Amino acid sequence: LTYIGAYGFAGMPNLDSFTLSNEIMLGLRGGASNAFNSSGLKSLTVADGIEAIPSGLCDGCEQLSSVLADSVKTIAMYAFRNTEALKEIDLKNVQTINGYAFHGSGLTALVLPKSVETVESHAFEACTSLTKVTINAAELALDNNNTFAGCSALSTVVTSADSKINGLNTSAFGPYKTDYAQAP
Repeated sequence: LTYIGAYGFAGMPNLDSFTLSNEIMLGLRGGASNAFNSSGLKSLTVADGIEAIPSGLCDGCEQLSSVLADSVKTIAMYAFRNTEALKEIDLKNVQTINGYAFHGSGLTALVLPKSVETVESHAFEACTSLTKVTINAAELALDNNNTFAGCSALSTVVTSADSKINGLNTSAFGPYKTDYAQAP
């Protein structure tokens, strides 16, 4: 397999796991891959050397519970939106998280490591299971436009002593829409 077109595996209910390698080119439609959109994908492994998760790659993959992506530096818009079974993800080398990247995911705890430099607006909006965010980023530009809006279970935000956060204020935690409760 050397090419997956836009929406190539979209809607396939029994897709268990996939390893995305450097040899596979992803087709883009309007800048988005949506290769696994709303499929039954449960596990995604991104091979070493791939530095970006394209827009919409796993959008709507409600059963996705495991993502291994050690070399990834950028997570594009909608990459993991509405991935309700995704409870945790290791962002160890990620530098940029684009808007809506994890919107509506099932994350329960989140660690933004030292490598993270930018988190765009709405990146973690509507993550209603998210209870704790740990920010270890040394220099973080947090687009404060509702980054964590609708994270109604969020009760703890911890920052490391050497973290410098630019742009954090109350609008980072919502509410963005009236149907979202503001984080406590």
